[in-house]
Amino acid sequence: MTEQAIEADESMQPLFTLAELDGAVGLLREYFPETPAIRWPLLSESLGADVVVKHENCTPTGAFKVRGGLVFMDRLRRRQADLRGVMSASVGNHGLSLGYAGQIMGVPVTIVVPEGTEPDRIAALQATQANVIVHGHDFEAARLHSVALSERDGLELVPPFHPDLVLGVATYARELFDHSGPLDAVIVPVGMGSGIVGLITTRDLLGLDTQIIGAGADGAPTQRLSFEAGRVVPTETADTFAAGVSPPDNPTRWPPQLFVPEPLTS
Repeated sequence: MTEQAIEADESMQPLFTLAELDGAVGLLREYFPETPAIRWPLLSESLGADVVVKHENCTPTGAFKVRGGLVFMDRLRRRQADLRGVMSASVGNHGLSLGYAGQIMGVPVTIVVPEGTEPDRIAALQATQANVIVHGHDFEAARLHSVALSERDGLELVPPFHPDLVLGVATYARELFDHSGPLDAVIVPVGMGSGIVGLITTRDLLGLDTQIIGAGADGAPTQRLSFEAGRVVPTETADTFAAGVSPPDNPTRWPPQLFVPEPLTS
């Protein structure tokens, strides 16, 4: 794994306010309790540090992204009373978060996944009553298909990085900082960037000096290379079994802020 310490650029405006964050926490308490943050003695001993693990596997979908899906869907419904449904492309937890939120809130959800997506992931999506479409040899092909279908069918297209998604996932940072005491550093896996941006924004809103360290796979270094260069840096491949920390190998087809998030600077 590769780690990169990240600090915030004070000239950038935060994606949300502390009041909005606390409101999002309140919304999520309607659907599931705060996830545990546990100090594991043997882990701390082996690493030579006081280690706290935030167990986001204890959410209803087994991943932190359900927080973003619920907040995004709630805000979208309030903005669009005539919402017909949402469309997105995903290989896993992003789509599952939208499917779960749509099932609870009565919003039809369609998720396009690429060929070769694990059957268990497709089954999990279908269990939320999401409409699952298999298309394309890779994620980019699935994404482009989702764009075309959303335009054809009049559905709201949901990107993998959006301020409301970031606001939702940032609630785990609020819980962590509130209940784990002062933290020297937080290590967070980085895929499309919502988790790490949520952590940094929450830290800064709370006035903390905790160091945020992004961790990614050596075989999928787009995030690290882009951050270090200050621009989008594509790679030939994204070679890792950990799909959650494997952003597209050619990020020039995505908005640059997904790979060099605006609130961040070297």
